[in-house]
Amino acid sequence: MKTRSDGLPLVGLEMNRTQCRTTSDDYLTDPKLVKRTPDGEPLEAFLVGAYCIEDEIILRRKIRFPRGVAAGDIVAIPNAAGYFMHILESASHQIPLAKNVVWPAGELDAIDRG
Repeated sequence: MKTRSDGLPLVGLEMNRTQCRTTSDDYLTDPKLVKRTPDGEPLEAFLVGAYCIEDEIILRRKIRFPRGVAAGDIVAIPNAAGYFMHILESASHQIPLAKNVVWPAGELDAIDRG
């Protein structure tokens, strides 16, 4: 978690915005926090991607983290047209691609297993 120069809280993810949505359309699903670290202070923040550009906001609204969020936690974005991540993205930017997990089995999608 970090803050912008004006104090706006940001939570950085190890992915970029095109890995979970089409070019500029926003989606309505709420991300799910898989807590892997001790609980922290409640927080409302914007999710941002790994690119250092102004347009790298994952969601255009604040997300509430009642138990806090920390490096090592997992932010899962359910049913967000994940198939686009394999069409629009490549590893050429040297950031590992986000993984597709099939629910309820909790297994990696076949495209991510190979």
